[in-house]
Amino acid sequence: VALRALLRTSAWHLLVFAGSTHAISQDQITAETTSLPAWLEKVTIIGSRLDDLQGLWDADGRVRHTLAATDGDWILVRPDGYLSARGTGETSLRAALARLSGLHMR
Repeated sequence: VALRALLRTSAWHLLVFAGSTHAISQDQITAETTSLPAWLEKVTIIGSRLDDLQGLWDADGRVRHTLAATDGDWILVRPDGYLSARGTGETSLRAALARLSGLHMR
């Protein structure tokens, strides 16, 4: 329910999945997303409560299961709720953001 509410805004969203099988620090999660475009809002989906991790808690794993996501995965969600891109790692995220940034500058 909380994720649906977040996705109802008119922004693009970057869902970053972390913290279900091992501890991942907030610094590791944000390292590859520090310079996000202004039109993109980041939402960290965490699978367990970790003291140093903030985000949306997916206690029963429903979000992960529905989106077939694991730690380190990211998913870009369009303002209309459709998935735009998905991947793992900084390189693929930067490539997807570069393509989208070109569209937002037109």
